[in-house]
Amino acid sequence: MFGYEELSLNWRSAIMFSVCLPMLVIAFMLLTRSVERRANAFLGLFLIASVVVQVPQIIGFAGAYDLWPELTYMPFNTELYLGPLLFLHARALISSSPIGRQWLLLLPGVIYQLYFVVLVLWFPNYLDRWEFNDGIHQPYVLPVVTVLFPLSVVIALVAIYRLTKKYQEFLYATQSIADRFNPVWLTRMISIGIFVGIILVVFQLLELVLGGLNYFDAFPFQLILAFVISWLSLQALAHTTVKYPKLYEFESEGDTEDNIRNWESEGRELVATIKRHQWYLNPSITLSELSSKMASNESYVSKSINSGLGMNFNRLFNSLRTEHAKSLFKDSSISILEIANRSGFNSKATFNRVFKEITSETPSQYRKRMTKQPETPSE
Repeated sequence: MFGYEELSLNWRSAIMFSVCLPMLVIAFMLLTRSVERRANAFLGLFLIASVVVQVPQIIGFAGAYDLWPELTYMPFNTELYLGPLLFLHARALISSSPIGRQWLLLLPGVIYQLYFVVLVLWFPNYLDRWEFNDGIHQPYVLPVVTVLFPLSVVIALVAIYRLTKKYQEFLYATQSIADRFNPVWLTRMISIGIFVGIILVVFQLLELVLGGLNYFDAFPFQLILAFVISWLSLQALAHTTVKYPKLYEFESEGDTEDNIRNWESEGRELVATIKRHQWYLNPSITLSELSSKMASNESYVSKSINSGLGMNFNRLFNSLRTEHAKSLFKDSSISILEIANRSGFNSKATFNRVFKEITSETPSQYRKRMTKQPETPSE
């Protein structure tokens, strides 16, 4: 193969390359990150697969296929990996259980890539590959992949949605700083995935109806997809820097226990104990740690909070912290940031959001109202 000097990196190739290159850099950063190795590895592989599937666009606009038609059927078709790799990333981030048979989700992608490898080896002459494309691939194989690809993405997004909803409930039931571990980028990904999915379906249908789109026809679709995935990779890079609490089930107390205990009374006693020891000032306390301090089990403590107080663990501790913060506002010399820190909040942004959620006022509005409030005359 020769003729490298005849390649032309035109504006389309340059744009696509400039979008894909950062994705490869981020993928490398994820693959070498020491925190959440398994989850970040799946995400890094997802980004690599996303870039590989764009390679025909990049080299095609540069004229590589005109110079080297032998590149036809090179195994750049990694689209069937995308949905499964996203799901495996979400699962590894949220659960510590082994992957098990879910590795089989990657099997369609492996088979599809091996299919192209076999064709390249079986038909050394590219003209034979073109003939096979017209006689077999286009009418029989492509329609199957056209359906399978968007279907795998939809199934993955639905599974991720269910998993993240369950995980969010778990976080608010066990973590006092649930927002720190809330995988918001995954939920954003689902919304974006719907948008991308529509684009992919349109692209695949046009390819199927028109008998294959050329590079110029497909470029807008591929570029939008590349931009979206690039933005998604930046979100992922920013949100996978800490170790996430793993999903687990509480041991049930049973119906008999529910009938015997007065959970409302138990909840009041629990709150009194938490206030007495000021455990809510610990910004990272968890249900497990609280249960240990109470010499009890998580199921019992959780039941005392949920059934006895009518709220979850996160809401209870944020309410106690907000109550403590309101008492500190009496001293006008203390800054809002210091009040947040001294009340057990891990950041000012979280303090502002939680305070308004509970009091319907921002900390600044509350302070302003309190300073304007006239003093009660002494009797």
